[in-house]
Amino acid sequence: MRMFLLALLLGAAGQDAAPDPQIIAEHWKQVDGDDPALRKTAFDELRKLTDSSSQSRLRRSLQSSATSWLKKAVTERNRALRALAVASRKGFNPVEFSAKQKEMLALLAAGNTKAMEAPVKKMWKEFYFDPAEAEKDEKFDAARDRAIEAAGRLKDLGMPESEQTIHSTFQTLDDNQLFQLLQKRDYKIMSDNAALRETVPAGEYQQAWITNLYRMLMGKAPLKLNPKLCAAARDHCKDMVEKDFFDHVSPVAGKRTVGDRARLQGASAGGENIHMGSTAADGAFWSWFGSLGHHKNMLGDYAEFGVGNHQKHWTQMFG
Repeated sequence: MRMFLLALLLGAAGQDAAPDPQIIAEHWKQVDGDDPALRKTAFDELRKLTDSSSQSRLRRSLQSSATSWLKKAVTERNRALRALAVASRKGFNPVEFSAKQKEMLALLAAGNTKAMEAPVKKMWKEFYFDPAEAEKDEKFDAARDRAIEAAGRLKDLGMPESEQTIHSTFQTLDDNQLFQLLQKRDYKIMSDNAALRETVPAGEYQQAWITNLYRMLMGKAPLKLNPKLCAAARDHCKDMVEKDFFDHVSPVAGKRTVGDRARLQGASAGGENIHMGSTAADGAFWSWFGSLGHHKNMLGDYAEFGVGNHQKHWTQMFG
């Protein structure tokens, strides 16, 4: 019995023993230090502290780290993006490019979309740049990883907002750098569209983005994104999947024509593209690119449009 009580008392004493202040102080130094393994160990140990002041201090420390590294990442990404933009326009000749646009539009008028594909892809590289290339920059990569690491640990503490902020911040940087290459007319429409990014699914926004990049590449004004037309287009995709048909004419009552479908969402439309067979936004684009009627719709004299997607079905509605 005595041995049992002694063991019980020793166990209780071990449970109530306070953490070594020196070790804890060292963890506070290491939680935002240079060594990744020590940062992780420090976070794991500090997270075990149960008092509210320590937990509050840990959150503040991680928030400060995430903010600091995000600022550094923004600086480095902006630098990398500017370098990409300059490189993409090096030797760019507006007169020659305009002649290429006319040549492509002449091929389209002749119905020869196949002959357009290779030259258009080359023009795309000359006119735009790929923001993803900025991620190869070592200084940006290092700062971004530290920001994401801190944000991930904040998420573990029940604060996921930092991860969302990082993603949206980089996306805004990419958009703004591209917008600086655009005409004033195009800049207004594209920036207004960007403000609607969160109102439609990501794939639909990406498809609309690609289509507008192509319109501007061919000297056409981008189309305004209309979330109501996106809803109508998405609904048509769902009907085609669920009712097992693939057509511009719907068997669903009240949705027979593209105009009917748009009106149900409080919008209007006079043109439509449909695609079946790809889950990717660019897959739908290149399918329509190779089809004369769909291609002409993408470059048509419309003012707005919406994109819908459901599984492997895509729809564009033009108004």
